[in-house]
Amino acid sequence: MARSLKLGIVVGRSADTAKRAYLKGIPEKLLGDNEDPPADVAVAWYIKKTYPNVIVDIITPNDISLARFNQNDFIYVLYDLIDCFNEGGIELFRIRTKIYSETKAIMYPTVEMQKLIISKSRYYKLLLDHGIPVAPYISVSKAEYISKTKPQRKVLSREMLSKIKEKEWPGVIAKPELGSYGTGIKIFPDIKKLNETGISKLLEKTFIKDNFEAMLFQRYMEDFPHYFEIRTYWINGKYKKSVGTIIDYNTLGTGDEELYIDTPKNEGGDIPSFIIDPLKEIGKKIIKTLPKMYGSPNLMVRMDFGCCQVGDDTIKGVQPDMCKKYFLNEVELTPNLFPDYGKYDIIKGLGDALVVKARELVEKPTKIKSRKRKIQKKG
Repeated sequence: MARSLKLGIVVGRSADTAKRAYLKGIPEKLLGDNEDPPADVAVAWYIKKTYPNVIVDIITPNDISLARFNQNDFIYVLYDLIDCFNEGGIELFRIRTKIYSETKAIMYPTVEMQKLIISKSRYYKLLLDHGIPVAPYISVSKAEYISKTKPQRKVLSREMLSKIKEKEWPGVIAKPELGSYGTGIKIFPDIKKLNETGISKLLEKTFIKDNFEAMLFQRYMEDFPHYFEIRTYWINGKYKKSVGTIIDYNTLGTGDEELYIDTPKNEGGDIPSFIIDPLKEIGKKIIKTLPKMYGSPNLMVRMDFGCCQVGDDTIKGVQPDMCKKYFLNEVELTPNLFPDYGKYDIIKGLGDALVVKARELVEKPTKIKSRKRKIQKKG
Protein backbone atom coordinates (compact mmCIF):
# COMPACT_ATOMS: atom_id res chain seq x y z
CA MET A 1 0.00 0.00 0.00
CA ALA A 2 1.30 3.45 -0.92
CA ARG A 3 2.12 5.73 2.00
CA SER A 4 -0.24 8.58 2.75
CA LEU A 5 0.33 11.67 0.66
CA LYS A 6 0.42 14.97 2.57
CA LEU A 7 -1.22 17.43 0.22
CA GLY A 8 -1.46 21.12 1.11
CA ILE A 9 -3.93 23.19 -0.93
CA VAL A 10 -3.77 26.97 -0.61
CA VAL A 11 -7.24 28.51 -0.91
CA GLY A 12 -8.69 31.97 -0.48
CA ARG A 13 -11.03 33.00 -3.28
CA SER A 14 -14.61 33.45 -2.11
CA ALA A 15 -16.47 34.57 -5.26
CA ASP A 16 -15.96 31.50 -7.50
CA THR A 17 -18.37 29.07 -5.81
CA ALA A 18 -19.56 25.53 -6.53
CA LYS A 19 -22.90 23.83 -5.92
CA ARG A 20 -22.47 20.06 -5.56
CA ALA A 21 -24.50 17.47 -3.64
CA TYR A 22 -21.29 15.68 -2.66
CA LEU A 23 -19.83 18.77 -0.99
CA LYS A 24 -21.28 18.28 2.47
CA GLY A 25 -19.78 18.87 5.89
CA ILE A 26 -17.48 21.71 4.91
CA PRO A 27 -16.73 23.90 7.95
CA GLU A 28 -18.66 27.16 7.92
CA LYS A 29 -15.46 29.22 8.09
CA LEU A 30 -14.47 27.85 4.66
CA LEU A 31 -17.75 28.72 2.93
CA GLY A 32 -18.26 31.72 0.66
CA ASP A 33 -20.47 34.72 1.23
CA ASN A 34 -23.47 32.91 -0.30
CA GLU A 35 -22.86 29.87 1.95
CA ASP A 36 -21.68 27.76 -1.00
CA PRO A 37 -18.10 26.50 -0.95
CA PRO A 38 -15.57 28.40 -3.06
CA ALA A 39 -14.26 26.28 -5.94
CA ASP A 40 -10.77 26.03 -4.44
CA VAL A 41 -12.20 24.72 -1.16
CA ALA A 42 -14.48 22.38 -3.13
CA VAL A 43 -11.50 20.78 -4.90
CA ALA A 44 -9.72 20.28 -1.57
CA TRP A 45 -12.84 18.87 0.13
CA TYR A 46 -13.58 16.51 -2.75
CA ILE A 47 -10.07 15.04 -2.46
CA LYS A 48 -10.34 14.83 1.32
CA LYS A 49 -13.57 12.82 1.11
CA THR A 50 -12.59 10.69 -1.91
CA TYR A 51 -9.00 9.63 -1.23
CA PRO A 52 -8.43 8.04 2.21
CA ASN A 53 -4.66 7.81 1.63
CA VAL A 54 -4.36 11.56 1.02
CA ILE A 55 -4.03 13.84 4.04
CA VAL A 56 -5.45 17.14 2.84
CA ASP A 57 -4.26 20.31 4.54
CA ILE A 58 -6.56 23.21 3.58
CA ILE A 59 -4.40 26.33 3.96
CA THR A 60 -6.11 29.73 4.08
CA PRO A 61 -4.18 32.99 3.49
CA ASN A 62 -3.81 33.57 7.24
CA ASP A 63 -2.29 30.08 7.60
CA ILE A 64 0.45 30.57 5.02
CA SER A 65 3.88 30.05 6.57
CA LEU A 66 7.06 28.17 5.77
CA ALA A 67 6.51 25.87 8.76
CA ARG A 68 2.97 25.01 7.61
CA PHE A 69 4.08 24.36 4.04
CA ASN A 70 6.93 22.15 5.21
CA GLN A 71 4.49 19.83 6.95
CA ASN A 72 3.32 18.71 3.49
CA ASP A 73 4.84 16.72 0.63
CA PHE A 74 3.16 18.79 -2.06
CA ILE A 75 1.67 22.29 -2.08
CA TYR A 76 -0.93 23.14 -4.71
CA VAL A 77 -1.57 26.87 -4.96
CA LEU A 78 -5.05 27.97 -5.94
CA TYR A 79 -4.35 31.25 -4.13
CA ASP A 80 -1.33 32.46 -6.07
CA LEU A 81 1.17 35.30 -5.88
CA ILE A 82 -1.16 37.71 -7.66
CA ASP A 83 -3.77 37.01 -4.98
CA CYS A 84 -1.10 37.73 -2.36
CA PHE A 85 -0.34 41.09 -4.01
CA ASN A 86 -4.04 41.97 -4.08
CA GLU A 87 -4.33 40.98 -0.42
CA GLY A 88 -1.39 42.93 0.96
CA GLY A 89 0.50 44.79 -1.74
CA ILE A 90 4.10 44.44 -2.78
CA GLU A 91 5.45 43.70 0.73
CA LEU A 92 3.17 40.71 1.24
CA PHE A 93 3.92 39.61 -2.32
CA ARG A 94 7.63 39.52 -1.47
CA ILE A 95 7.07 37.70 1.83
CA ARG A 96 4.90 35.04 0.21
CA THR A 97 7.26 34.68 -2.75
CA LYS A 98 10.04 33.85 -0.27
CA ILE A 99 7.85 31.26 1.47
CA TYR A 100 6.71 29.73 -1.83
CA SER A 101 10.34 29.56 -2.98
CA GLU A 102 11.90 28.12 0.17
CA THR A 103 9.45 25.40 1.16
CA LYS A 104 10.77 21.83 1.22
CA ALA A 105 7.47 20.67 -0.24
CA ILE A 106 7.02 20.40 -3.99
CA MET A 107 5.45 23.73 -5.01
CA TYR A 108 2.86 23.75 -7.78
CA PRO A 109 2.75 25.91 -9.81
CA THR A 110 6.41 26.73 -9.31
CA VAL A 111 7.38 30.28 -8.40
CA GLU A 112 9.20 30.50 -11.72
CA MET A 113 6.02 29.67 -13.66
CA GLN A 114 3.88 31.97 -11.53
CA LYS A 115 6.27 34.82 -12.31
CA LEU A 116 6.13 34.03 -16.02
CA ILE A 117 2.34 34.16 -16.04
CA ILE A 118 2.37 37.38 -13.99
CA SER A 119 4.45 38.98 -16.75
CA LYS A 120 2.17 39.25 -19.77
CA SER A 121 4.92 40.94 -21.77
CA ARG A 122 7.17 37.88 -21.27
CA TYR A 123 4.67 35.21 -22.22
CA TYR A 124 3.13 37.33 -25.00
CA LYS A 125 6.58 37.50 -26.61
CA LEU A 126 7.01 33.75 -26.16
CA LEU A 127 3.68 33.08 -27.84
CA LEU A 128 4.22 35.60 -30.62
CA ASP A 129 7.56 33.96 -31.40
CA HIS A 130 5.60 30.74 -31.99
CA GLY A 131 2.93 32.29 -34.19
CA ILE A 132 0.18 32.61 -31.57
CA PRO A 133 -2.07 35.66 -32.15
CA VAL A 134 -2.14 38.19 -29.29
CA ALA A 135 -3.41 41.76 -29.18
CA PRO A 136 -0.75 44.28 -30.30
CA TYR A 137 0.98 45.90 -27.32
CA ILE A 138 3.86 47.94 -25.98
CA SER A 139 5.06 47.87 -22.38
CA VAL A 140 7.03 49.77 -19.77
CA SER A 141 8.40 48.36 -16.50
CA LYS A 142 8.42 49.79 -13.00
CA ALA A 143 12.21 49.33 -12.90
CA GLU A 144 12.58 51.54 -15.95
CA TYR A 145 10.20 54.16 -14.58
CA ILE A 146 11.60 54.51 -11.06
CA SER A 147 15.18 54.69 -12.35
CA LYS A 148 14.37 58.09 -13.87
CA THR A 149 14.16 61.57 -12.40
CA LYS A 150 10.84 63.45 -12.49
CA PRO A 151 11.79 65.36 -15.66
CA GLN A 152 12.92 62.09 -17.26
CA ARG A 153 9.60 60.48 -16.34
CA LYS A 154 7.78 63.21 -18.24
CA VAL A 155 9.97 62.46 -21.24
CA LEU A 156 9.16 58.75 -20.88
CA SER A 157 5.42 59.54 -20.81
CA ARG A 158 5.83 61.62 -23.96
CA GLU A 159 7.72 58.79 -25.65
CA MET A 160 5.07 56.22 -24.68
CA LEU A 161 2.33 58.46 -26.07
CA SER A 162 4.30 58.89 -29.29
CA LYS A 163 4.78 55.10 -29.64
CA ILE A 164 1.07 54.49 -29.06
CA LYS A 165 -0.01 57.09 -31.61
CA GLU A 166 2.49 55.79 -34.17
CA LYS A 167 0.59 52.51 -34.07
CA GLU A 168 -2.54 54.33 -35.28
CA TRP A 169 -4.68 52.39 -32.86
CA PRO A 170 -8.25 53.71 -32.46
CA GLY A 171 -7.91 53.41 -28.68
CA VAL A 172 -5.84 51.76 -25.99
CA ILE A 173 -6.39 49.62 -22.90
CA ALA A 174 -3.76 49.85 -20.15
CA LYS A 175 -3.23 46.66 -18.11
CA PRO A 176 -0.90 46.47 -15.10
CA GLU A 177 1.15 43.35 -14.39
CA LEU A 178 0.13 41.92 -10.98
CA GLY A 179 -3.39 43.24 -11.52
CA SER A 180 -6.42 40.97 -11.52
CA TYR A 181 -10.22 41.22 -11.55
CA GLY A 182 -9.88 44.44 -13.53
CA THR A 183 -7.85 46.29 -10.89
CA GLY A 184 -5.61 48.99 -12.29
CA ILE A 185 -7.04 48.73 -15.80
CA LYS A 186 -7.71 51.95 -17.66
CA ILE A 187 -9.54 52.08 -21.00
CA PHE A 188 -9.13 54.89 -23.54
CA PRO A 189 -11.52 53.91 -26.36
CA ASP A 190 -10.81 57.16 -28.22
CA ILE A 191 -7.08 57.67 -28.83
CA LYS A 192 -7.69 61.37 -29.53
CA LYS A 193 -8.53 61.87 -25.86
CA LEU A 194 -5.26 60.32 -24.66
CA ASN A 195 -2.58 62.90 -23.87
CA GLU A 196 0.81 63.18 -22.20
CA THR A 197 -0.70 64.29 -18.88
CA GLY A 198 -3.01 61.28 -18.82
CA ILE A 199 -0.13 58.88 -19.49
CA SER A 200 2.05 60.60 -16.88
CA LYS A 201 -0.62 60.39 -14.16
CA LEU A 202 -1.37 56.77 -15.02
CA LEU A 203 2.27 55.67 -14.83
CA GLU A 204 2.84 57.54 -11.57
CA LYS A 205 -0.19 55.89 -9.96
CA THR A 206 0.64 52.46 -11.41
CA PHE A 207 4.25 52.32 -10.28
CA ILE A 208 4.52 54.64 -7.26
CA LYS A 209 1.15 54.36 -5.53
CA ASP A 210 -0.01 50.89 -6.57
CA ASN A 211 3.41 49.21 -6.95
CA PHE A 212 2.53 47.23 -10.07
CA GLU A 213 5.53 45.67 -11.81
CA ALA A 214 4.82 46.77 -15.38
CA MET A 215 2.17 48.34 -17.58
CA LEU A 216 1.02 47.02 -20.94
CA PHE A 217 -0.65 49.32 -23.43
CA GLN A 218 -2.69 47.20 -25.83
CA ARG A 219 -4.67 48.13 -28.88
CA TYR A 220 -8.27 48.65 -27.88
CA MET A 221 -10.24 46.01 -29.74
CA GLU A 222 -13.50 47.70 -30.65
CA ASP A 223 -15.35 44.41 -31.00
CA PHE A 224 -14.18 42.94 -27.69
CA PRO A 225 -17.13 44.13 -25.56
CA HIS A 226 -19.62 42.70 -28.09
CA TYR A 227 -18.33 39.14 -28.45
CA PHE A 228 -17.71 36.37 -25.98
CA GLU A 229 -14.38 36.17 -24.26
CA ILE A 230 -13.86 32.40 -24.30
CA ARG A 231 -12.16 30.79 -21.32
CA THR A 232 -10.83 27.36 -22.27
CA TYR A 233 -9.77 24.89 -19.58
CA TRP A 234 -7.02 22.29 -20.08
CA ILE A 235 -5.93 19.59 -17.63
CA ASN A 236 -2.63 17.81 -18.29
CA GLY A 237 -2.62 19.26 -21.80
CA LYS A 238 -6.12 18.00 -22.68
CA TYR A 239 -9.10 20.23 -23.42
CA LYS A 240 -11.92 19.90 -20.86
CA LYS A 241 -14.42 22.75 -21.17
CA SER A 242 -15.07 26.35 -22.18
CA VAL A 243 -17.00 29.23 -20.64
CA GLY A 244 -17.90 32.35 -22.61
CA THR A 245 -18.44 35.71 -20.93
CA ILE A 246 -19.41 39.16 -22.10
CA ILE A 247 -18.56 41.85 -19.57
CA ASP A 248 -20.33 45.14 -19.11
CA TYR A 249 -17.36 47.48 -19.65
CA ASN A 250 -19.00 50.06 -17.42
CA THR A 251 -18.43 47.71 -14.48
CA LEU A 252 -14.83 46.72 -15.35
CA GLY A 253 -12.45 47.32 -12.45
CA THR A 254 -15.23 47.95 -9.93
CA GLY A 255 -14.79 44.58 -8.21
CA ASP A 256 -18.43 43.84 -9.02
CA GLU A 257 -18.25 43.14 -12.75
CA GLU A 258 -21.48 42.18 -14.50
CA LEU A 259 -21.14 39.19 -16.81
CA TYR A 260 -23.33 37.40 -19.32
CA ILE A 261 -22.20 33.76 -19.27
CA ASP A 262 -22.73 30.88 -21.70
CA THR A 263 -21.06 27.61 -22.73
CA PRO A 264 -20.61 25.68 -26.02
CA LYS A 265 -23.61 23.85 -27.47
CA ASN A 266 -22.08 20.42 -26.97
CA GLU A 267 -21.33 21.36 -23.35
CA GLY A 268 -24.86 22.42 -22.47
CA GLY A 269 -25.02 26.00 -23.76
CA ASP A 270 -25.57 27.93 -26.99
CA ILE A 271 -22.11 28.98 -28.23
CA PRO A 272 -21.62 27.39 -31.69
CA SER A 273 -18.83 24.89 -32.29
CA PHE A 274 -17.44 27.00 -35.17
CA ILE A 275 -16.30 29.49 -32.52
CA ILE A 276 -14.80 26.93 -30.12
CA ASP A 277 -13.10 24.52 -32.55
CA PRO A 278 -10.47 27.00 -33.87
CA LEU A 279 -9.65 27.98 -30.30
CA LYS A 280 -8.93 24.37 -29.42
CA GLU A 281 -6.38 24.24 -32.25
CA ILE A 282 -4.68 27.42 -31.02
CA GLY A 283 -4.84 26.01 -27.50
CA LYS A 284 -2.93 22.89 -28.53
CA LYS A 285 -0.14 25.09 -29.90
CA ILE A 286 -0.04 27.10 -26.69
CA ILE A 287 0.16 23.94 -24.58
CA LYS A 288 3.20 22.86 -26.60
CA THR A 289 4.77 26.33 -26.33
CA LEU A 290 4.46 26.96 -22.58
CA PRO A 291 7.27 25.63 -20.37
CA LYS A 292 6.44 22.38 -18.60
CA MET A 293 6.78 22.19 -14.85
CA TYR A 294 8.92 19.33 -13.55
CA GLY A 295 9.11 17.92 -17.06
CA SER A 296 5.46 16.84 -17.31
CA PRO A 297 2.30 18.40 -18.79
CA ASN A 298 1.03 21.35 -16.75
CA LEU A 299 -1.78 20.30 -14.44
CA MET A 300 -4.13 23.20 -15.16
CA VAL A 301 -3.99 25.87 -17.84
CA ARG A 302 -6.76 28.28 -18.70
CA MET A 303 -6.46 30.22 -21.94
CA ASP A 304 -8.75 33.18 -22.46
CA PHE A 305 -9.48 34.25 -26.03
CA GLY A 306 -10.86 37.63 -27.08
CA CYS A 307 -12.38 38.90 -30.29
CA CYS A 308 -11.51 40.14 -32.76
CA GLN A 309 -8.20 40.08 -34.60
CA VAL A 310 -7.71 43.26 -36.60
CA GLY A 311 -7.56 43.03 -40.39
CA ASP A 312 -8.51 39.35 -40.57
CA ASP A 313 -11.34 37.85 -42.56
CA THR A 314 -14.24 36.23 -40.75
CA ILE A 315 -14.32 32.47 -40.41
CA LYS A 316 -15.24 30.92 -43.75
CA GLY A 317 -18.96 30.49 -44.21
CA VAL A 318 -19.91 32.65 -41.23
CA GLN A 319 -21.56 36.04 -41.52
CA PRO A 320 -19.33 38.99 -40.49
CA ASP A 321 -21.68 40.02 -37.69
CA MET A 322 -21.58 36.52 -36.18
CA CYS A 323 -17.91 35.76 -35.65
CA LYS A 324 -14.40 36.90 -36.42
CA LYS A 325 -11.02 35.46 -35.54
CA TYR A 326 -10.05 35.36 -31.89
CA PHE A 327 -6.71 36.22 -30.26
CA LEU A 328 -5.09 34.97 -27.04
CA ASN A 329 -5.90 37.47 -24.31
CA GLU A 330 -4.58 35.77 -21.19
CA VAL A 331 -3.08 32.58 -19.76
CA GLU A 332 -3.69 31.46 -16.18
CA LEU A 333 -2.40 28.49 -14.18
CA THR A 334 -4.58 28.98 -11.08
CA PRO A 335 -7.80 30.35 -12.57
CA ASN A 336 -11.30 30.80 -11.33
CA LEU A 337 -13.02 27.59 -12.39
CA PHE A 338 -16.62 28.67 -13.15
CA PRO A 339 -17.54 25.21 -11.80
CA ASP A 340 -21.31 25.51 -12.24
CA TYR A 341 -21.16 26.16 -15.99
CA GLY A 342 -20.99 23.33 -18.53
CA LYS A 343 -21.37 19.57 -18.30
CA TYR A 344 -17.81 18.77 -17.25
CA ASP A 345 -17.35 18.54 -13.48
CA ILE A 346 -14.11 20.47 -13.10
CA ILE A 347 -14.09 19.99 -9.33
CA LYS A 348 -13.77 16.21 -9.69
CA GLY A 349 -11.64 16.44 -12.82
CA LEU A 350 -9.07 18.77 -11.29
CA GLY A 351 -9.18 16.96 -7.94
CA ASP A 352 -8.49 13.55 -9.48
CA ALA A 353 -5.73 14.91 -11.71
CA LEU A 354 -4.12 16.75 -8.80
CA VAL A 355 -3.83 13.58 -6.71
CA VAL A 356 -2.24 11.71 -9.62
CA LYS A 357 0.16 14.59 -10.34
CA ALA A 358 1.16 14.98 -6.69
CA ARG A 359 1.84 11.26 -6.26
CA GLU A 360 3.80 11.15 -9.52
CA LEU A 361 6.09 14.00 -8.46
CA VAL A 362 6.45 13.05 -4.78
CA GLU A 363 7.52 9.55 -5.77
CA LYS A 364 10.39 11.00 -7.84
CA PRO A 365 12.07 13.01 -5.07
CA THR A 366 15.66 13.00 -6.28
CA LYS A 367 14.82 14.27 -9.75
CA ILE A 368 12.36 16.86 -8.44
CA LYS A 369 14.65 18.25 -5.73
CA SER A 370 17.41 18.72 -8.27
CA ARG A 371 15.07 20.51 -10.67
CA LYS A 372 13.60 22.60 -7.84
CA ARG A 373 17.02 23.92 -6.81
CA LYS A 374 17.61 25.12 -10.37
CA ILE A 375 14.22 26.84 -10.46
CA GLN A 376 14.82 28.65 -7.16
CA LYS A 377 18.18 29.94 -8.34
CA LYS A 378 16.53 31.43 -11.43
CA GLY A 379 13.76 33.05 -9.35
